[in-house]
Amino acid sequence: MGGTDPAEFLGRPVLDFVHPDYRDLVLARMGRVVSNGVDLAPMRERFIGLDGRVVDVEVVASTIELDGQPASLVSFRDVSERVREEERQRTIEARLREAQKLESLSLLAGGVAHDFNNLLMGILGNVELLGLEVDLPEPARERLRTIERIGRRAAELAGQMLAYSGRTHQELHHADLSRVVGELDELLRASTRHKAELELVLEPDLPLVHADAVQLRQVVLNLVNNAAEAIDHDQGRIVLRTGLAHLDGADLQRFEFGDRLSPGPYVFLEVADNGAGIGPENLRRVFEPFFSTRMDGRGLGLAAVLGIVRGHRGGVAVDSTPGEGTTFRVILPVSDAEEASDPVRPVPPPDVVQPVVPATILLVEDEHAVREVGATLLRRAGYEVLEAASGREALALHQEYGDEIALVVLDRAMPGIDGTETLRRLRERGFDGPIVVCSGFDKGDFDDIDGAPAAFLPKPYTGSELLRVVWNVLDERR
Repeated sequence: MGGTDPAEFLGRPVLDFVHPDYRDLVLARMGRVVSNGVDLAPMRERFIGLDGRVVDVEVVASTIELDGQPASLVSFRDVSERVREEERQRTIEARLREAQKLESLSLLAGGVAHDFNNLLMGILGNVELLGLEVDLPEPARERLRTIERIGRRAAELAGQMLAYSGRTHQELHHADLSRVVGELDELLRASTRHKAELELVLEPDLPLVHADAVQLRQVVLNLVNNAAEAIDHDQGRIVLRTGLAHLDGADLQRFEFGDRLSPGPYVFLEVADNGAGIGPENLRRVFEPFFSTRMDGRGLGLAAVLGIVRGHRGGVAVDSTPGEGTTFRVILPVSDAEEASDPVRPVPPPDVVQPVVPATILLVEDEHAVREVGATLLRRAGYEVLEAASGREALALHQEYGDEIALVVLDRAMPGIDGTETLRRLRERGFDGPIVVCSGFDKGDFDDIDGAPAAFLPKPYTGSELLRVVWNVLDERR
């Protein structure tokens, strides 16, 4: 209670030490003890010590007889440390529940997007095959183009769901965040011109981050589009800022995933708007997939941001005041690289891809529609194709055809023997040809397998993309 001498408390009314928020409660309790002569169970209250410090205390009141008269014996015990520990435990449990909810939603979104991608590949692949027919009338071709456009939009939604799951394929390189943002300048201004004035404040000479530049661009676009949608007046302003921050443990607690991060230097991206702001009841839900406060919103943009940030081992925080605006801040760990690296992109072959040499390809895909389309496109291009609906069938075909197989196109996510195990067994059995791994998720971990994949083809892919990858891989082996 802030005192060192009991005499400091003698003769002082108890209410002098009771926190103002608790005085009515204490008065009522004291009245019940005096009038009813009953003991009161322990109750937690707040007192103010002689030093002005607020103290959590446990109060117990008992009735006694003093000098032949009824009296009350009230004891106080400082439980501030216990209260702080309980609060810390509640915070940990709340974070754990949030993490479990996030993981459950991520698994759901990833699973739905994976199956959705396979369905889309069947649709878009058959549209592509129909487009190759030479005698289709123009009205039919226009309808095919319409189906393809709608399918592409659906594929974008599936991609956002996969981004939320944090399991999308990444092409990691050492990138300058300010440069990545600066390259989007014209596109960002074009997309916000009718909504708000856009200001870019980009810190030069930032430390590099180890990131997928394409996904970083998606984060920027999603945050800026979200900011623009929040502005409903003609004085809108969006400030996009990059910089370097040195964050300690307390700072990191403000961020989603901050409890997984270590104190140190972080490059940050900040998007601030002066729009409508977000109320506290919605602020905690803004990153949930399919949650949106707009009637026409899909609720996937910020969910995708969260997934991408998680996949990059970073953090994201949001501050908002209704009527004043919102600020999103993304932090990414600093890389130890000193020079930015750009992805090496192979020169694409001609649009009409013919086999480099006659080749037999083993196509392993458990989804019938995807396998059928892929096999048809490869055969039209002049390749011999062996089809396997599972890892077990793939191993059996390799046992039968052996060295005749020049290349394997392998789906990673399959029931039973999955793509990773199939690749491992093919290598163990002596297959040393190139393997192209396909997946709607990331490519998986093949680092401990001798003879890693020659290429990765993310789903959903088009027939042209499949043929280009096959062409490039076989061309390298020529």
